[in-house]
Amino acid sequence: MSYNSLLLAATPRQKSYYASKNFGVHRVAAEFRSRDVDTQVVHYFNRFTDTELKDLVNKYCNANTVVVGFNTMFWENYEDGEKEYVLEKAKTVATYVKTNLPHVKVIVGGPSCRLFLKDEFENLIDAIFEGFSENDFIKYIEHLKGNGLCPIPNKSYNSIDVYNNIYGSFDFSTSTTLYTKKDCLHSTDVPTLEVGRGCIFKCKFCAFALNGKKKFDYIKDPDILRQELIHNYENFGFTNYILSDDTFNDSTYKIEMLHRVFTSLPFDIKFASYLRLDLLRAHPEQIPLLKEMGLVGAFFGIESFNYESAKLIGKGLDPDIAKEMLLDLKANRWGNKVKIGVGLIVGLPYEDYKSHERTQEWILDENNTVDQVIPFPLGVTNPNNVKPQPWDSEFQKNADTYGFYWPNNDSIRWHNRIGPIKSLDEAERIYADYSVNVSKSARWKQGGFNLLKAYPLISSQKDAPSLDQLLEMNRYQYTKYIKHVENNTDLETKYVEDYKKEILYVNQTRE
Repeated sequence: MSYNSLLLAATPRQKSYYASKNFGVHRVAAEFRSRDVDTQVVHYFNRFTDTELKDLVNKYCNANTVVVGFNTMFWENYEDGEKEYVLEKAKTVATYVKTNLPHVKVIVGGPSCRLFLKDEFENLIDAIFEGFSENDFIKYIEHLKGNGLCPIPNKSYNSIDVYNNIYGSFDFSTSTTLYTKKDCLHSTDVPTLEVGRGCIFKCKFCAFALNGKKKFDYIKDPDILRQELIHNYENFGFTNYILSDDTFNDSTYKIEMLHRVFTSLPFDIKFASYLRLDLLRAHPEQIPLLKEMGLVGAFFGIESFNYESAKLIGKGLDPDIAKEMLLDLKANRWGNKVKIGVGLIVGLPYEDYKSHERTQEWILDENNTVDQVIPFPLGVTNPNNVKPQPWDSEFQKNADTYGFYWPNNDSIRWHNRIGPIKSLDEAERIYADYSVNVSKSARWKQGGFNLLKAYPLISSQKDAPSLDQLLEMNRYQYTKYIKHVENNTDLETKYVEDYKKEILYVNQTRE
């Protein structure tokens, strides 16, 4: 008997997202397809009208359908109105499926899947899968095919089974994410690529599965990775990637291995990744290797230039050394074709107003050559209120030790006894000042992952600049250019509508 599934991913209608696709859904699709479940991936489902969503279900679902699923990457970070909008669209799909195809299971995966643990989704959602969930959803799909028992959930809420096992028989190192022609992807798309999973560090604000993994665990087999990259190039023309590895340079061994893979390819690869600045200082041999292997976007989670705060969270590089290194990377080691982004957290214990003022002076300083600065207020959710919360940060596990509490048992709006920043409200006011200075210095748009994230939309224009031409632009030139793209609302509308037409009316028998 043949089986099929429909997997849906969203992108908010916010300018800063550039209609970028969320590729995590293809990881699930690859596993389904390898188990003979014909799977259709659809991006931008939240941009479809309700009538189009019903047409979508009617086109791709039938008596042999076993699953309709939602990928929730970044949903919690959407603006409030947009978050409610995408949830309402998901409810429309789930209601239509349960009414017309009651045999189909509706499932949810991704970092924001907890948004579905609400009364309004009771009897609409069958299961959610948190974290790196292949150990669960593979067994789940096999059960729906009649192979084996249904896996036992970790918890259940409002009739929704919750799965979050990160350990089991699934072997990430030999896994591969292959695409098909039915995915309606193009050579200018920039897939997310996993070359490793987890993080060897345990920063105190961070709550992710596989934090504190061992250094050489969860690394993709180099031969399988090379085959995957060549397959993608030969079948789709992909040469640009966003690497989702939490700490790409956690060992020189891994960098050297990936350097061999990337430089042996019959094409030039370009990529952006998360890097640790302190590891580059400890292992300077990584610096030239990264550029040689195709690095064009580096994002450093500096978090704070206050030494006591940085040391507290697990990032204790001396602030002056960090700034000198960032300058040296741009001026001497990597040059302008590697765009550097820096993340900063506002509201960490021990960092006072003077420290924040110095950091903002650095942002405005023209001698600072960093391309992008992304500040954000510290988020520490109340661990007693957020369910199922399988992975808490150190700040949550030992909130009292670090001064955190939530008046009136609030879920989001923390207070802090240590200070000097005493509440999320206070952190948000300082963040607003940061945002003004980041805008003044044209440091919002270009560094880290942003340029590659925007490239598919940019390239959809007639006579669009090449990626190399975009990399040649300094941050002022690029900011002026990308604002023009952002303000051209017809461009994004056409880009998404062309995709929708391909999915709804053209995509029939592609393989």
